[in-house]
Amino acid sequence: MELLTVEQMHLPVRFQPLYQSRVWGGRALGEVFARSLPGAEPIGESWEIVDRPEAQSVVRDGPLAGMTLRDALHVRCADWIGPDWPVTRAFPILVKWLDCRERLSLQVHPPAEIAPALHGEPKTENWYLAGIEGDAHLILGLRPGVTRDQFAAAIKDQSLEQCVNRFPVKPGDSVLVHSGTVHAIDEGCLILEIQQNSDTTYRVYDWGGWGWTANPASSTSRSRCARSSSTRPLRRSCARPTCRR
Repeated sequence: MELLTVEQMHLPVRFQPLYQSRVWGGRALGEVFARSLPGAEPIGESWEIVDRPEAQSVVRDGPLAGMTLRDALHVRCADWIGPDWPVTRAFPILVKWLDCRERLSLQVHPPAEIAPALHGEPKTENWYLAGIEGDAHLILGLRPGVTRDQFAAAIKDQSLEQCVNRFPVKPGDSVLVHSGTVHAIDEGCLILEIQQNSDTTYRVYDWGGWGWTANPASSTSRSRCARSSSTRPLRRSCARPTCRR
C-alpha cells in the first residue's frame, strides 16, 4: 500500500460540493462563495461533507483527489476521527450550507429514543447564521403550555403558528436544535448547518401553502416526535468568523 507522507497528512482536505435543488432556495451560494452553480433552478442546499449511501463527498484536490469520503476514510480514518473509530462506520457529521429564500416547512427529526421504532435516524443539528436579509427569524420549539391535543388541532385548522416560538436572528448567532424539537427557518437566512449524519425529516406543517421535499409525517409520527419538543433559549456565539467571498 502506498502511504501518505507526513507533509501530505497535514494538507487541508477539500471536497466538491453537492448541490441540492429546493423550491425554497435561491442562487446566493454562487454569489457569496464565487461558485458556479449548476443549471438555473433554485439551489437550497450545498452538501459540503457527506458520507451516506445515497450521497458521497469527493475530494477535490491533493493526494486524495478523486476519492470519495468513504474511500478516503479507509486511508485517513485514524487521523481524522481517531484510532478507535471503526473504518466501516459512516463519518459522524453532515455539513451543509442553506440558502433560504422562502420560509421552510415546519419539521421535526425523531429523537434517538424513538427513531428506531419510526425506522428513522435521530438528527441534532447546529445552525450558524452567516448572513441574513430583511426581518429574518427562526422558529424553534413549542410555546409553554401547548398540549398534544392543541398541537394536533392547530395543524388541522392551520393555526399552528400560534403554537411555536419565533425568534429574531442576526449574523453570528448559533443555535443548537435537538432532535425532537419542531423547527423552521424563515426567509432571508444563509446558514451553515452541522448535523448528525442523518437524512430523516418529517414535514409537520406547510403554513397553509406548498411544502418541500421532506417526508410528510403521519399524525402519529408528528405527535410522537413533537412530544419531545421544548422551548429552548436562543444560544448566541461570541465567535463571529468572516464569511469569505
